[in-house]
Amino acid sequence: MKYTKLNQQTIRDYCQVFSKQNLMAVLTTSQLNFKSVNLNYQRDLETTLACLPTKKRRLFVDQVHGDKIIVDDGVSDGLLGSADGIISRYDDVILQTSHGDCFPVYASSDDGEFFGLAHAGREGVYLEIANLLVQKIAKFSKTELATVKVVIGAGIDVDHYQVNQQLYQKFLAKFGQKSVYCKQSDYHLDLKQLIYDSLIKIGVKADNISLDPVSTYQEQKLHSYRRDGAKSGRMLALMLKMNK
Repeated sequence: MKYTKLNQQTIRDYCQVFSKQNLMAVLTTSQLNFKSVNLNYQRDLETTLACLPTKKRRLFVDQVHGDKIIVDDGVSDGLLGSADGIISRYDDVILQTSHGDCFPVYASSDDGEFFGLAHAGREGVYLEIANLLVQKIAKFSKTELATVKVVIGAGIDVDHYQVNQQLYQKFLAKFGQKSVYCKQSDYHLDLKQLIYDSLIKIGVKADNISLDPVSTYQEQKLHSYRRDGAKSGRMLALMLKMNK
């Protein structure tokens, strides 16, 4: 997990994790801004797509902080509807989600045939969207959960993710003490740890889960809503097959 140049564009690169599966998995950086109101959105999108192997289709969703995952039908193109995850098995498609501080979760069957991408914010983590993504990939590929490869990409760190007491109690009741901490009456959630622990609990092998240690809040090369508020931009998580 590192920063690399892709045709002069800086990206957060997770491709090495999926090298056996022949998949590309990347996160754009603050060099580009994919917030919908950004006047340069289309230019930045064209710049990014020009760096990727040519594909016929690009799939994305209207993210609603839920747990719905849409399965690619092989012909759809563009906006799929309201959801927070996408799964595909096709060679001609780029999967896309948008991120500020929420975690991108990339997953693939061991043979790389099925792959998926999810947007895991606070509500998505509570609803365990990463688990649903992995379970669907295991089901479609007819493989064991333990063999699914997962990358939990860059997102907000626990020290900078403060919440109110009600949310603290909500997560504490469902996930236990490891998911939260309280410091001088300040309440925090550890979303990255929650995603990881939830995946382990359903049977994903620890060796098959990779965690990006970088915090969006602390890393100026990445956009962060918690750090920059309304001025914050958005990053794109992208996943695609490399064989065609």
